[in-house]
Amino acid sequence: MLIKMKIIEKFVQNVRCYSSSVKSIKEQLLIQKTTYKTDDWTNINSRFEPFVGANLYAKSNHPLRLTHEEVTAFFKKWFNENIDNTIELPVHKNLDPLEPNTSTEKVPNAFYVNKDLILRTHTINREVNYLKSGLDNFILICDLYRQCEMDELHFPAFHRMNIIRTKNCEKLLRRSKQKETQQAQTATHLKDEYQTALIEMAKHFLGTDVKYRWTDANLAATEPSSVFEVYHKDDWYRISGGGLIKNEIFERSERSEYSAGWEIGIGLDRLAMILFNIFDIRLLWNSSPIFLNRFRPQKISEKLQTKIESSPNNATKSVIEKIVQPTSLHGSKKKTKCEKHISFILPENQDLESFPSDQLCKYILQHTDNAAKKVDVYDTFYNSKLNTYVLNLKVEYQIGRHRTKDEINSIHNSARAHAAHNFNLTLKL
Repeated sequence: MLIKMKIIEKFVQNVRCYSSSVKSIKEQLLIQKTTYKTDDWTNINSRFEPFVGANLYAKSNHPLRLTHEEVTAFFKKWFNENIDNTIELPVHKNLDPLEPNTSTEKVPNAFYVNKDLILRTHTINREVNYLKSGLDNFILICDLYRQCEMDELHFPAFHRMNIIRTKNCEKLLRRSKQKETQQAQTATHLKDEYQTALIEMAKHFLGTDVKYRWTDANLAATEPSSVFEVYHKDDWYRISGGGLIKNEIFERSERSEYSAGWEIGIGLDRLAMILFNIFDIRLLWNSSPIFLNRFRPQKISEKLQTKIESSPNNATKSVIEKIVQPTSLHGSKKKTKCEKHISFILPENQDLESFPSDQLCKYILQHTDNAAKKVDVYDTFYNSKLNTYVLNLKVEYQIGRHRTKDEINSIHNSARAHAAHNFNLTLKL
């Protein structure tokens, strides 16, 4: 039984009201049962306070937990088969959302409890601590917080899963007569290694025919870096980023100058949305039984295996859509689609057959800033009172990820006004 759209819409509206703006700042904040005094640096309001330290990935049967468990299982197996079967790949869940603030100036888009404490914006400090403790390969899971405009794919609190792989190349580099060449070859090998891992992960969960692409990026802990996107439901979703670990990370970790490695950061929220067909990231914060009961504790891999055994064409099918669909949250296309109509009055003595209606539709489509997906003429008729023809158009927009309803209205009004002017038409209101 699917969740009714009215319930989903009500919840999304409630979450949307939570803002990271500096309003209603209290004298104290309560974070994970601990009280902190606020000051002039504080920019966490009472509405955002409950989202801090929620640690959804640690909650039983939550889709984020199911997702990270399956990703963990995949990478443990991948390390065993492709790198070294003696690697344990331990998992560390960091449940503390706070870090000391060491800067004298405010970091853009960061949340401050006060001048001494900041909500974690990245995982570098935690990674340095684990590398310093002697760990070479491990998984780190934690909450991150950054101010942003909320929509279907963005929320100020989100969840990251980092896979770190390091090794000491001292023997290899010392034996090499051409050190720079050997370093370049090592870097190429490590890059191929982490990119292969992400590609195989995407194929494992989404099917061997999944479309993916790489885009160069500027990431805090890695260089060079790239972003990994998969094509899902007519759009590209960024689910991961990675690269070679910067030398300064190894220096802070007191590692050898011959250390090298890679890091992959996986956005658990977006990956869970794809795996469980959840169309709005804010729904992940719904703790009501009507939402959580949609997700069975049975592992994705177990359901996957059951489906594969009875499917002769599993190699080219999207595994997750086929298996998780009975417990997924549908409605993304219906929820995000918006149709608007335009009625144009043609000039007098303008016959319908010679009027360039195809060019008009194309013009409107090109002047909606990529918000419109389709423009069609759905009706025409002769108005005897006006002594001319009336042309009715239907414009299909996509609301949600990139455009709000108000933005769509503004774009639509502008496009139809420009079309009327350029084609010498009159808008029929």
